[in-house]
Amino acid sequence: MRREVRALVWLLAGMALVSVPARAGTVTPFLHRLAASASPVSAIEREAGTGLFAWDREEAAAGRVRVLLRRDPVVPWSELRVGVQRIAPTARWEGEAGDLAQLVLPFSDLLATGALPGVELLFRPPRGQPARIDSEGLEMMEVPAIHATGTRGRDVRVAVLDLGFAGYEALLGTELPADTRVRSFFESPAGSGDITGGGESHGTACAEIVHDVAPEAQLYLVNAATPIDLSAAVDWLIEENVSVISHSVGWYFGGLDGTGPINDIAARAARAGVLWVNSAGNEAQRHYWTAAEDRDGDGLLELAPDDEGIDFHRVGAGQTLAVVLLWDLWPISPDLDLVLEIVDDSGEIVRSSADAYGNALYAYRDIQWDSPDGAPVTLRVRRARGSIAGRTLHLFRVGSGARMEEHVRADRSLLAPADSPEVLTVGAVNWETEALERYSSRGSLDGPSPKPELCGPVGITTGTIADFRGTSAA
Repeated sequence: MRREVRALVWLLAGMALVSVPARAGTVTPFLHRLAASASPVSAIEREAGTGLFAWDREEAAAGRVRVLLRRDPVVPWSELRVGVQRIAPTARWEGEAGDLAQLVLPFSDLLATGALPGVELLFRPPRGQPARIDSEGLEMMEVPAIHATGTRGRDVRVAVLDLGFAGYEALLGTELPADTRVRSFFESPAGSGDITGGGESHGTACAEIVHDVAPEAQLYLVNAATPIDLSAAVDWLIEENVSVISHSVGWYFGGLDGTGPINDIAARAARAGVLWVNSAGNEAQRHYWTAAEDRDGDGLLELAPDDEGIDFHRVGAGQTLAVVLLWDLWPISPDLDLVLEIVDDSGEIVRSSADAYGNALYAYRDIQWDSPDGAPVTLRVRRARGSIAGRTLHLFRVGSGARMEEHVRADRSLLAPADSPEVLTVGAVNWETEALERYSSRGSLDGPSPKPELCGPVGITTGTIADFRGTSAA
C-alpha cells in the first residue's frame, strides 16, 4: 500500500509540473520562443545560426533542440532523469559532466523541463571557437635537428581534439599517417557523429602540423561540438591511453579565471596523465576587461575612466557588430543582471541583449547588430538589477578580422581552457621574424604563472590551408 501511495504522489507531482511555468530566468528567452513555435520561423533560425551556440537543423526541423541542463548540485542526476522522462517521454538524454547534462528536447517540453525542481538553468550548448585567422615553422623550431637525433614521436599517442576534419581522408598516407585513428563525438556523446563537423577543415590543418612535428606518433582525430561532447571525447581518449591532447579551440564558457566546465574537463585529462596543449587564442586585439563600476549611479557602467561606452566607427554598411560579455559569477548569476546595448549617435538604443536574454540567470550575454548605413555606434553595459561590487567584466568582439576600436586590453584575454593552470598554453610568433603576433592572447600581468608558457610559429602552409595564421597553427 505504501508503494502505491508513493507512486500516486509521484504521478500527481509530475502532472503538476507539466502545468507549472519555468521559474523566471531558468529557461533562456530563445528557448521560450522555440517553445511557443511549432517549428523554427525564419527569425529564430537566423538567431540560432550565429555559430556561438550549437544548432542542429535536422533536429530543429523535427521540432527538437539540443540543450544543456545545469542542476542544483544537491539533486542527484537519477532524480532529474526520472523527472525529465516523466514530462518529456521522447527526450533523449545524451550525457552529463559535472553539474551539466545534455539533452535533446521537443520544443513543447522545454518550459516544463525548466520547471523541474533541481533545474537551475536550461540553455543552448556553446560551441568552441577555432583559434584561427583567415610548414615553414619547422626550421624555426629546429625540428629537423630534433628529428636527426631520432626523436620523431615514436610510441606516443597524440590526439587532435577539434571541431572538424573535412578532407582528412584524401591526406592519409601523405600529409597524415595512414594508420590515423578517427572518432567523432560531434553532437554525439556516444561517439557516432559527423567527423567533418559540418564541413569544417580546421582540425585537418592542425593535424597536418602535428604530423610534421612528430611524424612517427600515433595520431587520433577526434571532434566535438559542445561541452558534453568534449567530456565524452576526453573520456575515450583517456581509455585509449593518449599521451597528448592538442586543442586549438577556445570556449566563451567559464569565469576566465582558470575555472569552469571546460577547465574541469582539461583538469580531468591532466589527472589521468595526459598533457593538454591549447592554443592561447586570437583575442588580444578584440578584448577588454574592467572592474565593474557605476560611479555616477545612472545604471551605465564605466568601461574606462569617464567613459560609459566603447565607440565603433568602422562597422561598414551591411557588416555585423557582434560582442560577447562574461562576468565572474559563473555560471549562475541570480543577483546580477547586465544588459548590452548598442546606441546610435543620438543615444537611441538600436539593439539590446535584453531582447534575447531577458532576465536569464546565465552570467553571459551576446549581442549582434547589422549596420544598415555604416554610421558610428557605441556599445554600453547597463546594470538591470543587483550589485556590481567586486565584479569583473570581460568583453570580446567576435567575428573574422574583428577588433575593438578603443579600450583594448590584451592581458587576461585567454578563453577557456587556455586560462587553466592544468593546460600548456601556446601563443603565436611570426615564423620569419619570431616576433609575437599582436593578436595572440595572453594571461594576467600579475598572475602566479605566465600565460602562454610557449609560443609557436604561424603564417605557415599546410595541404589544407595556405598561410595558416592564428594560435591554432602555433
